[in-house]
Amino acid sequence: MININILYTVLFSVLLIPFILRKEHIKQNKFSGYAYYIVKPISDQSSDKTSNLVRDLEPFGDKISESFVFLLEFEKSNSQFTLTDAKGLQKFSERSVSLAAIQYGYSDTIWQKDKIAYSKTYKDFEHKNPVLLKSYLDDPKWKITSEKKNIDKFVCYKATKTLIYKRGKKTFSIPMIAWFCPDIPVSIGPAEFGGLPGIILEVQTNKYLYGLKSIHFKNDVKLIPMPSLSSYTEEELINQLSKFN
Repeated sequence: MININILYTVLFSVLLIPFILRKEHIKQNKFSGYAYYIVKPISDQSSDKTSNLVRDLEPFGDKISESFVFLLEFEKSNSQFTLTDAKGLQKFSERSVSLAAIQYGYSDTIWQKDKIAYSKTYKDFEHKNPVLLKSYLDDPKWKITSEKKNIDKFVCYKATKTLIYKRGKKTFSIPMIAWFCPDIPVSIGPAEFGGLPGIILEVQTNKYLYGLKSIHFKNDVKLIPMPSLSSYTEEELINQLSKFN
């Protein structure tokens, strides 16, 4: 006669197997997948003239941004960040959408590879010589704090830093606050933000905020190959452009 206790134990173990496998599958997949982000503007009167000029060229940028949905596809230390063709954008001209996106630090696909962000631009005013603009994600270094909060059921930790840059004779600073998730161990994030020991699910500057809409894990992520072009830092590119003046 079959022992009823043994039978229950076997049945319970069998029922647990799918849940154990699913948990392990999710754990293994946390190195690749895709995430959607939305943005919202943050008013700051200390923005440089370049930012204000773009805002003046497209005064409805904040309204347009309400329809923005960005896609971050990632695979280990590599990722690409693009603006999706959301339905709400169809009522705006391509020029208006482009000018609005620039206000959020986006002009075209942004790639991240080995803690360096790349985006396509040009080293001449006629747009005849395409190059890659690169920035180091961990320069300046992030300061990781013990403060934490939950974002979409993921425990995230707060990190801060301040980027200093010059426009002409004036010096500007951009304070940044990022919330990253160590349980998703990829050093990437939206736009040109990354370099932390976990994916950035939310990041805020003095001009805008990128926030997670949803995240999904999968193995077959196919990234668009990054163009084989010369790459320059912003300072190096400015020096190149000065040769055309």
